This record gives sequence, C-alpha cells and structure tokens, in this order.
Amino acid sequence: MADTEENKLDKKASSSNDVDDDDRRSRSRKDQREKGKRRSKSSRSQRKDSKSKSSSRRRDRNRDRDRKKRRRYSSSEDDSSSDSDSDSDSSSSDDTSSSSEEERRRRKRRSKTKKDKKSSSSKSKGATNATKSTKKVVNQRLLEKLASRNETLEEREERRSARRAAKLTAQFGYTSQENPFNDPNLAETFTWKKKDEVDASASASTS
Repeated sequence: MADTEENKLDKKASSSNDVDDDDRRSRSRKDQREKGKRRSKSSRSQRKDSKSKSSSRRRDRNRDRDRKKRRRYSSSEDDSSSDSDSDSDSSSSDDTSSSSEEERRRRKRRSKTKKDKKSSSSKSKGATNATKSTKKVVNQRLLEKLASRNETLEEREERRSARRAAKLTAQFGYTSQENPFNDPNLAETFTWKKKDEVDASASASTS
C-alpha cells in the first residue's frame, strides 16, 4: 500500500512538473510574440518617421524654390513698376527707393562688364581671323628647301595634290573626275571660304 501511495505521489509531482513546464513554454512563446509585435511596430513607426521626414524635406525644398521664384518675380515686377510709376510713387520712403536704385546700378554695371568682355573677345578673334585670311605666312625654311629643289610654291602644291589624289584612288577608288560626291576638288585641301569672308567682314566692321 505504501508503495502505491508513493507511486501516486510521484505521478502527481511529475504531472505537476509537466504542467509547469507547459505553462513556462506557453508564457515564453507569448513573450516572444509580444516582443516580435513590438519590434514590428517600432520598425513600422521608424519607416513612417523616415518617410515623413523625407516628405517634409521635399516640401521644404519645394517651398524654398517657390519662395525664390516669387522673390525673383516680385523683384522684377518691382523694378518695372518703379520705372513706370516713378512719378506717382514720389511719396514712397527714401530707403526703398535708394536700395532699388543701387540694385539697378549694380545690374547695369554687371551687364556692361559682360558686354565689354564679349566685345573685346570678339574683336580679338576677328582680328586674328582677319590676319590669317589676309596674310599668308611664308616659312623661310620652306622657301630655302624649295630653292634647293628648284621648285615654286605652286609646283609644290600641285605635286602634293597629285600625291593626295593617288592616295585616294588607292584607298577608296575615287578620282577627282569620278567620285560619289561629284567634287572635282576632292584631292585639294579644303578651305572654308564663307567663314573667311564672314570673319573678314566682321573685322572690317569692328575696325
């Protein structure tokens, strides 16, 4: 009898231990689930925060752009209105009129300096182009070489054009008479005559 009672007690203790273990496991599972939910909630909130921050930054940028555009537009309108209504706005404050006049002066100075720079650069370009088109630079070494060969500049040019024509026929099968471009001067060096004429006229007009 004593053995059976002991066995019963042992069984009760083991079953209670099993129940405790099950309770612990279920609690730990619940805790893990809650932790996972909290993490997911926190990550969602972080994402929302980052999205809201980025959207707020975009809005701020757009607002800044709009403000700048408005300022530019309003300043240009103010300038035009002040120019047209200068007689009617004579009673306005001296500070605003002086500041607008200073801004106008600055703008005029900037535009003048830009124009001066452009005109000086165009003059220098025109002068160099004019000198190139009017003067043909003759190399002294070249003249000495030609004199030693008993050859003139024209003869040298003819010899070189013949060499170019031979090279073209060897490479592509073109001649100055028969080519797909119908160009009789195919072997000669190209000169942009229109450009030279425009440069010469521009230099003549500036000087």
